[in-house]
Amino acid sequence: MQQVIYTAVFVTDLLVSRGTASPQNTTTEPRNALTIEVLELRADVLQFLLGTEQVTIQMLRRDLDRLQRDAQRIEDDEAARERQLADIEQQLSSPDLEADARPEVEAIRQQLSTEAARKLRSERENLQVRKADVMAKLNLELQREQALQRRAALIQRALSR
Repeated sequence: MQQVIYTAVFVTDLLVSRGTASPQNTTTEPRNALTIEVLELRADVLQFLLGTEQVTIQMLRRDLDRLQRDAQRIEDDEAARERQLADIEQQLSSPDLEADARPEVEAIRQQLSTEAARKLRSERENLQVRKADVMAKLNLELQREQALQRRAALIQRALSR
């Protein structure tokens, strides 16, 4: 769908650039009316494209917000893991810890120190990659939106002459 719209915009650009749809080069009323119709159509197409671009930008911003919440969750999980490790270290240093419970507590400490830490690190790295990807897409879409806004402004100026 967008390809068809971009093609329509390209065709109108081509018509204007060749002078067949340019108000300065038209001498007859039907041709001038056609030029205005083409420019109005192009303005409508650009408004549609701007609308879809704005929806895309909103979606990317929501994705970015979700990624920020995920990052906060990971940080909270990391803080909880560190608190658990501190509690376990305290239990291990306590003389009240029974000898038969020590291997189990040490296994939990080992799991929190390695597997849980590795999992959180992996989640954090994946999140950073996804965040960078969303940021790059958002920047690209914002640039596209600005370009569409400039083109729409040009068309509106041409129509207001």
